[in-house]
Formats: sequence, C-alpha cells, structure tokens
Amino acid sequence: MNIFITARGFDVTDNIKAYVENAVQDHITKFFVNDLTVNMKMILSKDANLFKSTISINDVKSEFIRISKTSDTAYHAIDNAINYLRDKLQKHKSERISKYRHNKNSIKSQMRCFGYVLDSDKVEKYHDTDDSALVIEEDVIIQTMTIGDAIMEMELLSLPALLFINVKNNRINMIYTKSNGNIVWVDPLNISPIK
Repeated sequence: MNIFITARGFDVTDNIKAYVENAVQDHITKFFVNDLTVNMKMILSKDANLFKSTISINDVKSEFIRISKTSDTAYHAIDNAINYLRDKLQKHKSERISKYRHNKNSIKSQMRCFGYVLDSDKVEKYHDTDDSALVIEEDVIIQTMTIGDAIMEMELLSLPALLFINVKNNRINMIYTKSNGNIVWVDPLNISPIK
C-alpha cells in the first residue's frame, strides 16, 4: 500500500507524517496485504479551530473508500479517521472488499444519466422557473449491483444515498441512511425494467 499525505491550511511536520504512517501500518495495511495497486491518500486540513482528516483509498481503476473525521487536534482527527476506517474494513472483511473491487472494476452494465447540483441557498425559491438554482450539470453513471454491494459502496464512500440498478430485477433502486442510522431501500414496483 502506498501512502500519500497532504495538508491544507498548515504545514505537515515529520512527526505527523510518521504518526500517520505508523497508524496505517498498525491498523489498515493488514486489509490489503501484498496489494501494491492500492493507494491511500490522507488530506489533513485546518478550518478555524478544527482539524479534518479525509482518507481516500483507491486502486488503479477507481476510488473505493472515502471517509472524513474532524477533531480539535490533528492527531485526534487522524485517530478518529483511522479508527473509523478500521471499523468499516473489519465490518466488511477483506474478502468482501476484494470481491467488491473486482466487481466494481468489471462493470457488467451501467446507465448514463445527467446529475444536477443545486445551490442550497436558492432551492427554496426555485419553483420551475428559469431563475434556477442550478450550479453544475454533470454526467452520472448508475451501476448495476446487488443490494449488498450498494450498501457497502454507500458506507465505504461515506455517501448519504446511492442510486443503482438492482441486478435481480434490473430496476433503478435507491438506498439512503436515516438519521437513526438505519438504511432504507427504495425499490419502485410500478416501473418497467430498464431495457
């Protein structure tokens, strides 16, 4: 596993670099034994009095894990992120993550759609008028996957929701996390399968 550390808003000391590398060696590398295609990037940023540690893990093809944690010190932010990542990796086990990565990199089918990012300050004023809150229009790929893989992708990428094509019925489904931590699965019944 290759480890990259960058900082925004402050300088990374050699002590912080060593601390991150030791924490990754102690808690994370065991999940990716002998896998030189995996890269871990940690971005440490400071905003006012809070430090944020964002970890993304990717292989040659794509990012498959992304998490962020904050704290009052850089070391606590690093610890929070590493511990959270370790818990997620333990939950999903190495074999399942390897299978998920393989499936993600050999996508069976997918759908291309438009995605829109709306300005949250203007959304309340937006009522089908030309004075829209549209900020960004982008292509979005909706992948075919099992419900289990969709839940794993949503959790590993720290997404609030995920739209996917259900491999069992070929319909667009959605999962999202409620405020109590429960995951909701939406499977529309009155919609024709995608052809």
